[in-house]
Amino acid sequence: MKPSLTFATLFLLLNITYSQKTYAPLHAEWKYEGFDVYCEGNHIKYTVTSEQFIDDKDCSWITGYQWSDEEMGWLTQDSLLVWENDHKVYFYEDTSFYLMYDFEAEAGDTVMSYDPVDRRLFSITGYMEDEMLPHLIPYYVITVEEIEINGVMYKTFVTPEEGIESCTTKSIIIEDIGSTGMGLTGETCFLVTMGCPGQFVCYNNGTVSYESGFLSCDSLTNVGDIPLKDEVKIYPNPASDLLHLDVPSSISIIGYVILDAGGRLLLTGEDISTIDISTLPKGVFYLKANLANGEVFLKSFLKQ
Repeated sequence: MKPSLTFATLFLLLNITYSQKTYAPLHAEWKYEGFDVYCEGNHIKYTVTSEQFIDDKDCSWITGYQWSDEEMGWLTQDSLLVWENDHKVYFYEDTSFYLMYDFEAEAGDTVMSYDPVDRRLFSITGYMEDEMLPHLIPYYVITVEEIEINGVMYKTFVTPEEGIESCTTKSIIIEDIGSTGMGLTGETCFLVTMGCPGQFVCYNNGTVSYESGFLSCDSLTNVGDIPLKDEVKIYPNPASDLLHLDVPSSISIIGYVILDAGGRLLLTGEDISTIDISTLPKGVFYLKANLANGEVFLKSFLKQ
């Protein structure tokens, strides 16, 4: 009887450990659009490819991929080992664990998070050869709100997006999902003056499925195609009150939406020639237009 009880206990403990993985269970996947000067699509995804125990901690390997139009496939960029405990997410670097997200943070908290060193798609700060340790990049939580995903309420943490020191923002953070910026660990550390800064597209772990509405989770090269980019003109950019589009007669637009950097729907309409944006705050926004032939036109603009 004792061996059976021992095995049953061990099996239960393993299942409890697995069930605690709400951020990065095996096969979980995030998709993002990275920064691109011409808004042609910089497709990035992160997938939990395997698991490994480090110091008795059940960790997950997240592999980052970047889409290659030349190879017509996803190219592996780098991997990051993460561990989640007490609703916090840590990454492993140089034999130590560093905090990446705190999903228990409250409004007014400053989370002392870190950025991985020289990890390509996982690093949002610059890298110097003499820097061997992760960079401290604290983020300040302005408010904590809620969003419904698959019938369950999740916290969203709103952090500053402008007017602060560089490398101290992760955009809007969703509980158990992470940053809605341009990558898994947040925003990159440079000022985007032209083009599309990029943002979160979707997350799926087999149980939880969430799309930001910014792009379709299945979208790849059909978004922001070069011919459309060249043919459709958006002006002025930056704009203050009115946004105008010059659309050739050969292109039929059946509707549009305007999204903020967090993927939230702000405006919608059908008349694409002139759009009143006077109610929008200052910042970067995205105009997403649906074409009659099923294609999607995406263009960023700056409200000043």
